[in-house]
Amino acid sequence: FLFFSFPLSPSHTQTSASARLEEEAARGEFTQQFVALESTIRQLCSDIAAKLGDTVMYKGRPYLEKMVHDRHEVLYFVQERRRAMKLAAAAAGGATSTTTAAAEKV
Repeated sequence: FLFFSFPLSPSHTQTSASARLEEEAARGEFTQQFVALESTIRQLCSDIAAKLGDTVMYKGRPYLEKMVHDRHEVLYFVQERRRAMKLAAAAAGGATSTTTAAAEKV
C-alpha cells in the first residue's frame, strides 16, 4: 500500500500562496505516480483475464472497479484533512483572541 502525503498547511515561514503551490506540485507528482501504477495494474488485470479467463478481485469486487474509486477516495481524504486543519486553526485563533480579550479586560 502506498501512502502519499501532501503538505496541507503553511509552515510558520510560508505564505498561504506558497503552501498552495507546494501542495499543487505534490498533487501533480502523486497524480503522475497514480496514473503510471493504474496503467500497469490495468494491463496486468487485462493479461490475467485474457490468459486465465479470470477477474482479479479485491474483497469480493473486481479490482478494476475498485481502482476507479481509489483516486477519488484519496482526494476526498486530502480535502477533509485540509478542512479539519482549517477548522483547528480557526478554533486555535478564536481561543487565542478570546483569551487575549479576556486578559485585556482584567
